[in-house]
Amino acid sequence: MVDTSQGGLHAAVSQESAARGAWPGWAPLSGIAFLVLFVATAFMSGTPDANASDSAWTAWFADAAHRDVLTATAFTGLAAALALMSFIVNIWIRVAAVGPARVTNPLPVAAAAVAAAAIACGALLQAAIPGAMIFNSMPEPSPGIMRVLENVSSPLVFIGGMVALALAVASLSLQARAAGAFGSRLTIFSLVVAVLTLFSFEFFPLLAPLAWVVTVIVILIRRPALVRTA
Repeated sequence: MVDTSQGGLHAAVSQESAARGAWPGWAPLSGIAFLVLFVATAFMSGTPDANASDSAWTAWFADAAHRDVLTATAFTGLAAALALMSFIVNIWIRVAAVGPARVTNPLPVAAAAVAAAAIACGALLQAAIPGAMIFNSMPEPSPGIMRVLENVSSPLVFIGGMVALALAVASLSLQARAAGAFGSRLTIFSLVVAVLTLFSFEFFPLLAPLAWVVTVIVILIRRPALVRTA
């Protein structure tokens, strides 16, 4: 509960002002941008299965529309990664503003940076071949090369990126709980999400971090500074 004495009230107002001062309203927008761009990138990344025939891979990349769409994922994936980084950093700034110095460890920001880098690298690697064919008029490479490049991008995003995101969610939630910004139920939900995110190479666990982002967006809209009043 917020101290309503003159000194306590002044401290609470100062904390809330500091939290609002860092790009007010940007955190929910960056979270929404991440959701839209990440889901769009996933749906646009429709290359053949790894065990598809050589002719299937050759025919897929021979289609100009397929190459255009896959090249676009480099931009949407990079933008999604930057939006995720911005979202986590903005939450961490608000937690740091309302909590004592001992709960402002930068681990969530570092983990978010690794997650964003992995997602961005995966998207750029996936678009390397179609991008080179479009912008540099490179001839279509052998199916084996196409398979390798396209299927290395998925582990980067859904293993490397999601493991780092799980660490960011867990550490950020524990810091927010210590600062009084997250309640016990939200903290437990966040830790469960962090565990499920480790298994994001499967479809349904991948929905967990997306649901967490939606939940936190709603909270930030209702309490932009994350200052608990009760």
